[in-house]
Amino acid sequence: MNNPNPNPYVAYSPDDPRSTEGGAPALDDPYYGIGFGAAVARFWRKTFVYRGRASRGEYWWGVLFCFATTLICSVVAAAADTLVLNVPLDDEGPIHSWATLILTVALFVPFLAASVRRLHDENLRGWWVLLPLALEIGYLGAAGTTMFAASASGAAMGTLTTVLLVVAYLLSQVALFILPPNPAGARFDAPRTPGR
Repeated sequence: MNNPNPNPYVAYSPDDPRSTEGGAPALDDPYYGIGFGAAVARFWRKTFVYRGRASRGEYWWGVLFCFATTLICSVVAAAADTLVLNVPLDDEGPIHSWATLILTVALFVPFLAASVRRLHDENLRGWWVLLPLALEIGYLGAAGTTMFAASASGAAMGTLTTVLLVVAYLLSQVALFILPPNPAGARFDAPRTPGR
């Protein structure tokens, strides 16, 4: 295939035949040099797309969007619990619980899809996304069992296990998704139609 853009890891230009009207690459292509607004739009538009690739910018802007949205929702819901239901700030009220659950479910699928596409851009199989997911489930389980430990030594061991699993989770998140793009990851792209 003749690639008119000699460096595929820079932003697309409007004269690139693979770009859309605004100069952005087609939805099936990774968008190198993407900004926050375009990344959030692609995050939602590609909610159920597990094929293809996502650039580092697409992924990390999506992470920032999820973090900021979760933080804002949490603050607003906690304030609503306090003001409307008179729930103390140190307790989690029903509005906060439900808002957190709904937001987590709403963000899970598009974030999972973006994670798989990001791994593809690194020429890794999407199944690697299960490593941080397993560590996250592990530390949530360890934290839950720590609360019901029968002895102080059991609680201490549970806390240590939880901390180690949280650190392993965070390291796996960074290590897996910070790698540079690999052109061999194009094997995960959707089949091209002639002329593209």
